[in-house]
Amino acid sequence: MYKSISLSLKNIDSFRKINKFNTNFSSSNKNFFEQYDNSNIIQRLFLRKNVNLLLKENNYIGYIWFQKHNKYHSSINSINVFGNNNLMNFYKILISSLTNNDLITYECENNKINIDILKKLGFNRIKGFMELEKECIEHFNIFVPKKITFSIVEKNKDEKARCLIQNEIFKNDDRIPINIEDIYYDEAQEYYFDKGAIFIKCDNILVGYGQIIVENNIANIVNFGIIEKYRKEGYGKVLLRYLLDIALDNEFSKVSLRVDSNNIIAFKLYLSMGFNVKKEIYTWQKTNV
Repeated sequence: MYKSISLSLKNIDSFRKINKFNTNFSSSNKNFFEQYDNSNIIQRLFLRKNVNLLLKENNYIGYIWFQKHNKYHSSINSINVFGNNNLMNFYKILISSLTNNDLITYECENNKINIDILKKLGFNRIKGFMELEKECIEHFNIFVPKKITFSIVEKNKDEKARCLIQNEIFKNDDRIPINIEDIYYDEAQEYYFDKGAIFIKCDNILVGYGQIIVENNIANIVNFGIIEKYRKEGYGKVLLRYLLDIALDNEFSKVSLRVDSNNIIAFKLYLSMGFNVKKEIYTWQKTNV
């Protein structure tokens, strides 16, 4: 006899035990207790309402932790089932707790087994990205054209310029433009690395931007790009090399970045600079209409 039951104070210790294996289904699964243990009583109450456990006789063998964005859309933060038999039925039972939603989304690392299960559950892959990584070993011999210069973003001075260039680099129909408040918020975060926010200019015209942030002592390149008018001139490679040298000069052993799985040009650039694919993560979507 199998059934899905809500998380409560009575069974939370049992959930804590199986949550230790939360990355079995996907390494991108979030850890519920990292958030729960740092929340107040009211926050914990609402968090528990978004977890269902799978009970087999007297044993808990799986769970789903989800987030309700509105009455139509929920996303899965983490899902996992233990065992080798009848897995599809177990995952169907857990997913059924979200069947009142018109849309369910889930970000999942590809390990082939989970992809097969998601497809059979009716999920479709809608987008994805690859996480790449490179060791910092030596400097690049950079040839920089005389017309190319670099400058560090100055706080309380360059926020407007950074906002404009990022919106120009990444503009598309699906992206909501950022504003200056977003830049100030970014600058206030612990991950922000002052020396790693870099403008690239051509004949003193701002043509691109790249940024290093620091997470778990690893340098991560984000917000990297050249505006469309100046692409295919090699400026992206020059900027990337410049950022990698900054990482090495500041004694980072590794550099990581993410690239859209459909961005073949950027992917080829990163591979040519010595980056290797660490993982592939895709967003999956299931509609119930």
